[in-house]
Amino acid sequence: MFLFSCISAPGEKDVEKRNIAAEYYDIAMKYVDQKQYDKAVSCFEKARTMAASADYVKIYYQMARAYALSNKWKEASDLFGTILEQDPGNSNVKEAYAYTLYKGGDKEKALQLYAELGKPDPFVQEEDVQQTDDQEAIGS
Repeated sequence: MFLFSCISAPGEKDVEKRNIAAEYYDIAMKYVDQKQYDKAVSCFEKARTMAASADYVKIYYQMARAYALSNKWKEASDLFGTILEQDPGNSNVKEAYAYTLYKGGDKEKALQLYAELGKPDPFVQEEDVQQTDDQEAIGS
């Protein structure tokens, strides 16, 4: 009788891993709210290693936001680019990708993406007018 109580049900380990991944994700989001972006990225990374592959895009998106909000433009644009490869028609991701590329110094590629979105260069008057803050530009 005791032997059977110690045996896991099929798929139980996967469910446990997904639950732990969800906990790391929730903790990471709390760190983002507290502007502790490095801690958030660490928790997002742990969530990604345990999450089901269907959750990767959500985790990558929030991790990219955390990088962008901490001015780590290269890391942010790399992740937004990865997401865009998976979902090329997502205009919100494309705009966030363009923004992080621009802020990271790849203005040519960023402006090409803005043109594809049918949007003017949002940085034309950057010196005269304060650009929308990063949080608004990369979404939530």
